[in-house]
Formats: sequence, C-alpha cells, structure tokens
Amino acid sequence: MVALASTPRKRVTIVISVLAIAGGVWAIGATTFQAQSPIVQRVQSLSPNNLEANAEDRYRLDERANVIAEIKQNPIGGLGADVPWVAIARPLGIEHVGGRLYVHFAFLWWWLKLGILGAAAYLALLASMALLGFRTWRRHTIPELRYFGLASLCAVAGLVAIETTASFTGVDARFSVIFGAQLGLLAAMAAKAPLRYPTPWRAPAADEPSAASEITPAISS
Repeated sequence: MVALASTPRKRVTIVISVLAIAGGVWAIGATTFQAQSPIVQRVQSLSPNNLEANAEDRYRLDERANVIAEIKQNPIGGLGADVPWVAIARPLGIEHVGGRLYVHFAFLWWWLKLGILGAAAYLALLASMALLGFRTWRRHTIPELRYFGLASLCAVAGLVAIETTASFTGVDARFSVIFGAQLGLLAAMAAKAPLRYPTPWRAPAADEPSAASEITPAISS
C-alpha cells in the first residue's frame, strides 16, 4: 500500500500488487489446514447442507427474508429508526432482545428504516468516501496523506464486504462518529489537493532552451 501511494506512476505497481495478492490467495488455498481450524469450520458452516445445523446463520437468513418482506410493504417511506419490523415471512428460530430493530445487512437497514432515500443516501455516503480517498491518493503532493487516501479507499471496500453480514454505518454510534471524522478529513485533504498529480521534473534536452535562457534576453532588453 505504501509503495502504491508513494509512486507517481502506479500502473506497473498495481499489476505487481494484484499478481502478488492472487499468488497469496492461491498459496493459502493450496495449503492443508488442520481440520479444527476456526476458519475451516466457518467456511464449512456456510455450505447449504450445514446451514440448518448453525442456528445463527439460519437466523440471519430468516431475518433477511422477513426484512425484505417488510421493505416490500413500505418501500418508499420506510418504517422509521425506532420502529421494529414485524414481518413473519419466515419464523425465527431465535429471538434476540432488540433484534427486530436491527438488520444484519446495512443496505437493507437503511432502506427498511429510512425508505428508498435512505438506501440512496447509504450508497452515496460510501461512494463519496471512496471518491475522496481516490482523489487524495492520486492528487495530493504529501506522501503521508496519499497513504491515508489509499488506506481509506481500501477501508471502504472492506466495509462494504463486512456490512453484508452486520450493520455499523449509521447504526453503531461510536463507529458512525469515527466514520464521519474520517470522511471529514478526506474532504479537507481532497480540497487542498491539486487538480492533477504534479508532473515529475525532468532535465531539459540538449537542444531545448531552459527557463533561465528564455528569461535572460527579456531582462537584458
């Protein structure tokens, strides 16, 4: 990440990084893990044959079906932030305290609670952070701030993946404060960045007049 952010010409570095990541994923997949590894157990638990035996995974699927059914009843305006969903498209094997105020999918939570405009606002929020991170990475002249921009861009990608199984943005107060602070910092950095990445300096060719030789006749005249 540091190499990507600190290099003006990034195409070759990006290709090398993608190949390195792909090689790492392949190496991990080719490695034989212990049968009791938590990662292996989690992957195995997500198979369709084992979903019935995992109560929490079954609960998430049933919850999602009920939430989608509730959204179909209120697709435009939503329910409101403190209004629980009550759909019974699928019976829940587990009832959590406050569980009907929560959704294990952030996009569905925003749509369920705040309506279609809430869903659009959630997508716009993530897209804005990704765009600001990209602009800071590509345009800023300070290397440390470019690192922060690239890290924020990668964080958005990770957040999108995580929030398909849990809701944090706008749901958890502490996370939302940190997210807002990071978004504000990115906006300030992107506003101070030049419109384009500065062109690297190069020495003038032998037959190319330098800036000093062009200025000297003007001064003497």
